[in-house]
Amino acid sequence: MPPPMHPLAGTLSVLVCDSCDAVLDPAAKMTASKKHADSDPSDLAPHYESKPELTIIATRLGWRQNGERWSCPDCITRR
Repeated sequence: MPPPMHPLAGTLSVLVCDSCDAVLDPAAKMTASKKHADSDPSDLAPHYESKPELTIIATRLGWRQNGERWSCPDCITRR
């Protein structure tokens, strides 16, 4: 399984839910329109941010971290 934060050039990352493959949209739309596996680089480009900033945004939007694993709000609700 790939890591939940996928790096881009070492400074930027995209955050992906480990349960459903949803991509965090830092523009506060909760998740991107496509799942990570269905996305190409141009789909993912707007969702990259620094790891510390992604962590702050994800926490504010209801994503939860358990160790290295991340869950989106939808997956948290389904539990």
